[in-house]
Amino acid sequence: MYKLALNPVAETTADPNSCGFRELRSCADAVAQAFKCLSKPNSATWVPEADIKGCYDNISSDWMTENIPTDKQVLRKWSEAGYVGKGITYPTRKGTPRGGIISPTLANMVLDGLEQTVRQSVPRRSGVNFIRYADDFIITGKSERILENNVRPAVERFLAERGLELSPEKTRITYIKDGFTFLGQTFCKHGRKLHIMPSEEGVHALMQQVGTLIIKYRIERSKETYREAILMSRKNHWNACANRLCCSCFYAGKNKMFDIEPKKVYCKIMVLVQFNGKSCKISLLHRYAKNGQPVVF
Repeated sequence: MYKLALNPVAETTADPNSCGFRELRSCADAVAQAFKCLSKPNSATWVPEADIKGCYDNISSDWMTENIPTDKQVLRKWSEAGYVGKGITYPTRKGTPRGGIISPTLANMVLDGLEQTVRQSVPRRSGVNFIRYADDFIITGKSERILENNVRPAVERFLAERGLELSPEKTRITYIKDGFTFLGQTFCKHGRKLHIMPSEEGVHALMQQVGTLIIKYRIERSKETYREAILMSRKNHWNACANRLCCSCFYAGKNKMFDIEPKKVYCKIMVLVQFNGKSCKISLLHRYAKNGQPVVF
């Protein structure tokens, strides 16, 4: 009930380009916005890859109590409730509990205002854009000097007021032609064309998950596990990003990058099917990989 009452306030005060854990917004919207900001020939060419160190764990409870418009007593109880894992209660001395129903809304409200702070720290027409998904955000700029001398100090001051800080090891300013990773997608510009493809880390993690499911199927012989392995070969937000983005961001105008994972999974599952002698499912797999085009079930 408290979350339902707080949602309209959070939506009203939210940053315009904040897409995480909001109504009618998704990861694909953030990727599409990044594409709009980086794909033009005169777009910004420098991007700080910023990572907030332990965002949910280090949010200042005092700041939330003073600035979030909800029942102060209930909010303080939430922040001190802790969590239970394997029958053991772990206290929460700072931050907001991970996995809590209202935690994403609180984290969004803590970080709202960061976009305005970034824009006020630089002159107009400096090519600065801001895109945020939950605690993951990027800032684009036409000058590395402006990002380093103006934007970064402003972001650090904003976060320090809320008990947060940037991770020195994971925060760096990257040239667009060298490529950077945002929300599991690798953005890299070749000439005047922006290419977006799944990151190597995301592909490896996906293949590990599929491999685990295939091993589970061998043990359990479960049809649900078999189907789950097929469905997992297409990450939901990868598919959504491919559908929403302009075709010009892919090589030769074709969505080739998103065919890699289904083909690998097809080979793995085909070996499994032949090993178990379940020829009745061969047609399903061939339909899935027909003409090299993945089929969304």
